[in-house]
Amino acid sequence: MKELRTATKLFGLIVFLIAAFLLVDAAQALEIQLVPAIAQRAIGGKVRVHIYADPAVELISMGIKLSFNDPDQVLQVQGASKYEDFDQGWVMDADGDPLTTGDQYKLPLVEIGDNDVTMIGGRLMGTTTSGLSGKVLLGWIDFAAIGNGSSNLHVDLGRYNPQEGETYDNFVNLDGTVDEPTNVPANLGAIYVKADACECDREVPPWPPACT
Repeated sequence: MKELRTATKLFGLIVFLIAAFLLVDAAQALEIQLVPAIAQRAIGGKVRVHIYADPAVELISMGIKLSFNDPDQVLQVQGASKYEDFDQGWVMDADGDPLTTGDQYKLPLVEIGDNDVTMIGGRLMGTTTSGLSGKVLLGWIDFAAIGNGSSNLHVDLGRYNPQEGETYDNFVNLDGTVDEPTNVPANLGAIYVKADACECDREVPPWPPACT
């Protein structure tokens, strides 16, 4: 009987440790965030949506695609950009020297479609390559509100396997490990447009936001 109680306690401890490990692992999983996640604009208004990866650990590449189902023509993309900063953004440099700009490049270009935007970036800085950690800005998209209605912002990985038998890793750390975000594909935001709406931004629900 004593052995049974001991075994039961041991089993309970193992279950507890596994649960604790899973909770810690989930808390540290890389996720994509939109800021603002929820916006409301009057027709003619504009909103810039920033795209972040958090918490990153020595991230040296990223690839993200944001699309919006917009049958009522609520939104129009005015422009989009990766965060092209030498120290904290997506600029690659052959020798790692920011003063020699002839060897710096920012390809591939951001792809802007009718209802989607894809941006892919990397950080290869010669022998001085360093990854980005914490809450990392990937880029932003500028929207114009052009019609009444609402549009969800759907976020997915920038690329999947381009051909059969190939693999494509979007988010890679300096040590070579792959850290694809765990919360995509999903609708991570929404933009609401009404002719007489007040301007309002939120990072969390309610949807639509209540303006004060």
